[in-house]
Amino acid sequence: MFDVGLGEILVILLVALLIFGPDRLPRAVAKGLRGWRDFRSTVMSARNQLITGSGLTAQELRESGLGDIAALNPASLLDDDSPNGAAKSVGRGNRATAFDPEAT
Repeated sequence: MFDVGLGEILVILLVALLIFGPDRLPRAVAKGLRGWRDFRSTVMSARNQLITGSGLTAQELRESGLGDIAALNPASLLDDDSPNGAAKSVGRGNRATAFDPEAT
């Protein structure tokens, strides 16, 4: 994902040391890690709410192809071949729903 080597990490640490100084650096790192943990917790909570709100089990989501978070992007549901942006149908078990670009 990220191609960061030892040299890049050392440069980042040196710049952080110059910006924050040796006294404030540990506090800044702890604050950044706490923020990252809170962000991940929020993302996981939102994901779980999406899954719960869909009314489908995790197995049904995997089978329908909606288990991938990228599949939940409304823009990915638009049909690029249609001139007026008609929607593709997205299967949910035995039901099919469509994304309506005009809906609010």
